[in-house]
This record gives sequence, structure tokens and C-alpha cells, in this order.
Amino acid sequence: MGQFITSRKPYYGIFSRDFLIYFMQSPKFLIHKLMLLLICMGLYFPVAAQKEYTDSLLKRFRTEKSDSEQVRLLIQAGNRLRTLDTTESMRCLDRVDSIARKTGKPYFAAQYHFLKGTLLIATDQYQAINELETAVRALTAFTGNRKAMVTLWSAYINLGVIHANNQDFASALDYYRQAEPLI
Repeated sequence: MGQFITSRKPYYGIFSRDFLIYFMQSPKFLIHKLMLLLICMGLYFPVAAQKEYTDSLLKRFRTEKSDSEQVRLLIQAGNRLRTLDTTESMRCLDRVDSIARKTGKPYFAAQYHFLKGTLLIATDQYQAINELETAVRALTAFTGNRKAMVTLWSAYINLGVIHANNQDFASALDYYRQAEPLI
């Protein structure tokens, strides 16, 4: 008798075999492939560039003789490395602590608390708040120092971000307002 014929409608779901065949036969395939390559490169190169920058900061740290310049470089490197290499950012924190203890300068201790609070934002927000508030108390003594005021501004902003993330918008706004006149 007659043959039973079914007409199968192709399914073009993104992970289906029909979609892959259609996609590979499409004249736009080369363009899509190039776009995917550019996107992947766009994700890799900024990370590589940031790593090169932090490596140059750490190299400058090793050759720098001034304690204040070493601390400044370590704070920058620790902040930049907090999402890429947490182990290295913690090494930066330990080096700042070592310089602060060796010199006994309260400014370096304040920088240590600021960096520690910044590094703890993603993992332990209560401890981050404590460290940043300690940094704020210490940094308010250095009103004439422009670098200290920038760090104080950053500490207030970080405290505001923590409170905003915890839906405490009144406290966040208060910290933002305290930061506003500093810059």
C-alpha cells in the first residue's frame, strides 16, 4: 500500500542538531565565528592588561625605597588584585601591615585597615564595616593630607556600598554624604 510519510519540521533550538547544521551552512557563519572570537578576546585582554599593570606595580614596589610610596603601590595592587588573585592581594595586605608595624606610623595602619576592609567586602561584610570604620577614625586625623582624604573618601564610599547592598539605604546615603565634601 502507500508509504507512511511524515514531514518533520526542523527544530531550531540553540542546542539542537538542526540549528547547528543551519548555522554552519549559513553565510553568516563566518561573521558569527569572528564575532565570537572577538568577544572572547575582549574578555581575555583586559584581564591580561590588568594583570600586567599590577605586575608593574609590584615590580615598582620591590625597587622603591620610600615606605609611603611602597604602601601606596601595595594599596593600588591589592585593590586591583582583589577579584583576580585573592592570594596576592592578601600578600599586599600583609606587606602593608609589616610596614605599618615596622614604622609605627598611624597613617600606614589606617591604610592597612582600609585595604583589609576593601578586601573583605565580598566575603565578610560585618568585618569589612569594622575595618573600614577603623580606617575612617584613623584617617580623620590627617585632614591636611590629600592622599589620606582620597582614602577616607573611598572608605566612606565602600561603607555606603556595603549598606546599600544590605538594603540599608539611609545609612548608605549618610556615608555618601560624608564622602561628598572630601573630593
